[in-house]
Amino acid sequence: AFPCFAALGGLGVHFLVAWSRQFPRWRRSVWTVCGGVLLAQFVALWHMHPFQCSQYSAAVGGLWGAEKLGLEVNYWGDAVSGPLVGELSRRAPREDVLVGPALAEFQIDGMQLSHPALADAQVKLIGWNSRQPELAGDCRWAIIYHRRADIESLRFVIEQGELIAETSRQGVWLARIYRLPAAANLLHQRFCEQQGQDLAAP
Repeated sequence: AFPCFAALGGLGVHFLVAWSRQFPRWRRSVWTVCGGVLLAQFVALWHMHPFQCSQYSAAVGGLWGAEKLGLEVNYWGDAVSGPLVGELSRRAPREDVLVGPALAEFQIDGMQLSHPALADAQVKLIGWNSRQPELAGDCRWAIIYHRRADIESLRFVIEQGELIAETSRQGVWLARIYRLPAAANLLHQRFCEQQGQDLAAP
């Protein structure tokens, strides 16, 4: 994702190795430090599997530290994965399900097609549009992912819905399933009235 940073890291290792050749007694220490850093990153990536897009380095305290700093924890929505979708399909067969944030025109269609469990359970995904909440129709279920830039428009789901299942790493939730106490469009309207503001406004 950041090839320039990777190049700088490679130059740093090259410098350390070249330096250790001039001072053989430090060679083992240099290789130990370099190996330790690489091993730590490998362990972090393994721990995040299969959500490596949410991995942060120890420089910010991992995913937990990134969340505390206000950084994105699941920007691409990859945490809406097979096990979570399978759980949704078992709990909400033949239901329309609200999905958010919905970012691109064909994102929701792609999610629908990439999870056969949805077709088997006749579950239809409906992308959330805060400017057109009526499109959510009678959805009584929601599956949302933790994209900070757009999660505010779905706060009514988090605050008023019943948490059923979630995917998390390092104590930070990445995606969740909620059961809604009322149809999504009505719930959003009530939430806006309670907050004294129209969250659907641009």
